[in-house]
Amino acid sequence: MVRLATSGVCQFFLSNGEEILFREGSGALVTDTKGRNYYDFILGFGPVVLGHARPDFTSIFRQKAAGAIHFPGYAGQHVDFLEAFLPEAYQNHSVGYFKHSSDAMTAAARLACKKTGRKGLIRCGYIGWHDAQIGNSPRWHERLSSPHRSEIRPNSFTRGMSESEPVVNWIDLRIDSLRQILDDAPDTYAALLFDAYQLSLMSPADLSEAIALCRDRGVQVVADETKTAGRVSPMGALAAVGLDADYVVLGKAIGNGAPVSLLVGPPSMSSDYLEAKISGTYCKELLGVFAASATHQLMEELHGYSMFGEISERFVNVFTNAAANVGLGDQIYVELILGGSLFELRFSEDIENNLGLRAKIPRIFADHGILLLQGHPSFFCLSHAEIDWSDLSARIERALRASLPLFA
Repeated sequence: MVRLATSGVCQFFLSNGEEILFREGSGALVTDTKGRNYYDFILGFGPVVLGHARPDFTSIFRQKAAGAIHFPGYAGQHVDFLEAFLPEAYQNHSVGYFKHSSDAMTAAARLACKKTGRKGLIRCGYIGWHDAQIGNSPRWHERLSSPHRSEIRPNSFTRGMSESEPVVNWIDLRIDSLRQILDDAPDTYAALLFDAYQLSLMSPADLSEAIALCRDRGVQVVADETKTAGRVSPMGALAAVGLDADYVVLGKAIGNGAPVSLLVGPPSMSSDYLEAKISGTYCKELLGVFAASATHQLMEELHGYSMFGEISERFVNVFTNAAANVGLGDQIYVELILGGSLFELRFSEDIENNLGLRAKIPRIFADHGILLLQGHPSFFCLSHAEIDWSDLSARIERALRASLPLFA
């Protein structure tokens, strides 16, 4: 039998160790190869923002994809989508297309190095899987109060992290710590690579101060809005609170599951691309563009961004009531983040600090037909508005009852 080469983030299991392989999806439900269905709050780790196999999305996408999907060079459709999607404030920016955000972040880092003449990078959050993005990273999705957040997971085989190319982590989100990093090695760092998820752990005022500090020291700011663009707002979480960066990476939800990412930068970026040799065969394909165009059209027509508030509040109420019914109201709860299109599972302090115990929770929920994450945000899609909430409530309560021994 062929074996898939996978990492942990792409594998899901029941509590008995059985791996789940998926077969189909419809709306907010997915079905595995054995016919079991699940309410999906993972949504491909965030890309699916409308829902699975929605007829409205499929109809628009098919119409757009009826012609050629990959020309020798870029097409008018690439420009048409950007002019429709980008808010007025970004209409004079330069934009590059990618298939996933790890590539876009690597491109942004290279452009920042070119602009500043420096090679160092400051990381804040998970910013991709490429070597200098992930090597020697802490647990970025842990809360600031967690003793596990600063645990470094070393990778001795990653490149681009030498003394001449220092990569450091801004872990505690304190302005004094960022200032110390900059003071310890002046004129060293080209960019602060900031995962917009971290804004759920700090105030917009503090982030604004961090951006100003970086610019004062000649450090470019790259906002990784992969989890948040097309979900919190078209441009993501920073734009939603009135902040901007030198480069902004958009991805995941902008294509409702299709692989497409955008790098938005200053007007000069179009000429910098040539010298920096940023390119790729599939940067100019159109399937991802058509999917993003269909997604944008429906999010506008359905007022999608405003729908998440009602969906998320209803989910919180259902989960809270179920937890109270089984006596776990003070042990496990849901916290909405970044406006409510994402949520976190939260626990009492003793459970929060027990990574092994927490890891069992998603498997127990999967046993009862619910897919969600812990130690990483889970997601809502518009199709969650149409689910059977009483059935979901019953499944949550059964999953929590099955979890009781973990909380004893």
